[in-house]
Amino acid sequence: MKLTKIIEKEYEDVSETVARKLVSPKKDVKLIYEVMPTQSTYAKGVHALRNSYVGKEAEVPSYLWYECNDQKIVRPLTFRENLQARVDDFETLKNKDGSIKTINDRLRLFTISLDSCMGVAYSSKNEDDFMIIPVCRELITIPKDFRDQYMQINYANLQGKGISLKRSQVKYNTSLSESEVITHPAWIASVEGDISLLCTYASIVFRHLSRGEGKAMGFCLRNEISEDQLRSLFVYNGDNTSIANGNINLYNYIIFLRATLPSS
Repeated sequence: MKLTKIIEKEYEDVSETVARKLVSPKKDVKLIYEVMPTQSTYAKGVHALRNSYVGKEAEVPSYLWYECNDQKIVRPLTFRENLQARVDDFETLKNKDGSIKTINDRLRLFTISLDSCMGVAYSSKNEDDFMIIPVCRELITIPKDFRDQYMQINYANLQGKGISLKRSQVKYNTSLSESEVITHPAWIASVEGDISLLCTYASIVFRHLSRGEGKAMGFCLRNEISEDQLRSLFVYNGDNTSIANGNINLYNYIIFLRATLPSS
């Protein structure tokens, strides 16, 4: 409790900004997660995920429906929802048949790198500036045949749609200590201000995946920004110490989680 108060006080402005933009709601119901087949591009992954729900609309959690041009489509999980899925799966101690899960079984989602619909936008006018967009419309509605490294944007037009940050404030592109992670502005923004989730997640990574080195969970950004651009925020598997990476090309191979409601 004391630690949370310290963090909230130190990053009060960031946390308030995140709270105003919270768009992927927290739910008490634990969902069922299925790892989707790997796709060759981000766009193909988005459309394969969407198509997997056709005819099974009743399985979709209500908050995963996204309104677009007077239609509703299913969006991928946000970065925070991916972390929540990993934590929920880790904290489920028994299999469906009642047998006790091994530690490797509990860590299964940590062994898979996961993409999200959370966007990272970069400014070419000031490389210090970047923005995290929790539920990014451009990524959710990406054309199926999109194969470029990133989406071209006008950074100024995104003002008010995400959480604006500056890379000069803290460490980026390097591994962090646990205390650095849970007070890191970009990590806090990426979990949409859910500091309790971030602390729980970091505790699992540092106790079970960091190999005792005391460093993990770096936050990587793109350097040398020649034009305004948008990429997705990707969380690496545990072998890469659960790095948050906003420098992934959209034509890279990707994996999404498919979330469904538990059967009644």
